[in-house]
Amino acid sequence: MSLGFPVLLHAAFYGALRRLPAERRLRFRQLAERLASGRWGGGTRVKKLRGVPKPVFEARHDEGDRVLFTLARSARPDGGATLATCVQVWDLVEHDRVTRAASRINRSAEAEFLDYEELESETTSEPPPHPGASFDEVPPAEPGAAPGVLELMLPPDDFRPRDREEITGGVRWYVLPPRLLVEDGEWQTLLDRGSEELELKLTAEQYAVVRALIAKIPRSRRWRVTRFGHAVMSAAVRLRHEQFPDAFLKEAA
Repeated sequence: MSLGFPVLLHAAFYGALRRLPAERRLRFRQLAERLASGRWGGGTRVKKLRGVPKPVFEARHDEGDRVLFTLARSARPDGGATLATCVQVWDLVEHDRVTRAASRINRSAEAEFLDYEELESETTSEPPPHPGASFDEVPPAEPGAAPGVLELMLPPDDFRPRDREEITGGVRWYVLPPRLLVEDGEWQTLLDRGSEELELKLTAEQYAVVRALIAKIPRSRRWRVTRFGHAVMSAAVRLRHEQFPDAFLKEAA
């Protein structure tokens, strides 16, 4: 299955998601599949928060709950040469139907920016034309004004933001395989039993290193260690006795 936007789960959010009831996890999976496909109708909002350079998106999870996510340009998990726009899911905001008080389930320090003051908010039915753009890159509507949500969603035709790797490795993200977005049985099994550990999202440089160490065996789901990988591992084993550069050169010769 091919989806337009790879879905990434923040590490702390993934842990909290696994503790939710199966019915709520099912609804989250259905929403994640819709966002990955670019079908953003049904109440998705674009928000500008004070001190946050990129827009924060809020998608309807059910009658009361909302999923909070951002977008980032990053190396493709499948090894593609170009950058992909990834949906970064940070949190699920729960609303108490009696008090109407909101509560996030991801309480990590990395997600604290989600509580920053909201300056603007607009409803949208589709992703922005340039998903990797930040507010300070978009031309303002008037000279000297601060660009906002409307400028981000309706930029000039000749606007082209700089394309760059935006996931630096400082925050842990897990890649949600496309098949889990459509197969509820596998999805629930993963969350219930941890039968499959999700792949950790890497940067472009990290993917390059991994591909140098291991290679996929054609027409199979198996991988093999490359000659370079064997040299690195053999040199690492001998670190207690020799300096790594000397050991590596000997093994790679």
